[in-house]
Amino acid sequence: MIYHNDRYGASVQYPSNWSIRIENDSNLQQYKSDRFKSKVIASFYVPRLSSGLPIFYIGTNSNLSKRIDHSPITLKNYLDLAVKSKNLTNFPNLKIISSSLGNINNKNILSGSLAYKLVWTYVNPIYGLRKVMEFGTLIGKDTGYFIDYSASIERFNDYLPLVQKMKDTFVS
Repeated sequence: MIYHNDRYGASVQYPSNWSIRIENDSNLQQYKSDRFKSKVIASFYVPRLSSGLPIFYIGTNSNLSKRIDHSPITLKNYLDLAVKSKNLTNFPNLKIISSSLGNINNKNILSGSLAYKLVWTYVNPIYGLRKVMEFGTLIGKDTGYFIDYSASIERFNDYLPLVQKMKDTFVS
């Protein structure tokens, strides 16, 4: 199935057996720190607890240059801002596992553009240890898009090939 959001110009293909939560302006999930705010546009998930609750988010960040006090913003700036936001947001027992910037060798590509990749773990108070993989890219001078994949650490690799296919269909 294909999800498309006209307002943000984002689309992604997702499995027909996954549920989707489409966010609107009245219920947009927002992660805030003193200088960073992200909007989740839509989330896709397998609604069974035994599946490890894999969740795939797509989202956007706007006015990035105002958040880092200079322009133009670079992909490295966007990655640094993403890491900072994770540290400022309440992710219990946050552990950054890896981060990298896109280049032609590592294939960190999102929507046809170079992207950063960030992998971390944290302990969800309800669901336990979660592993998260995030890709982010810049579109234009001041807007970033991101996708996050989160699952229980035990089931993370089970859904990784499917999530990679979803990531590869993301267009902004």
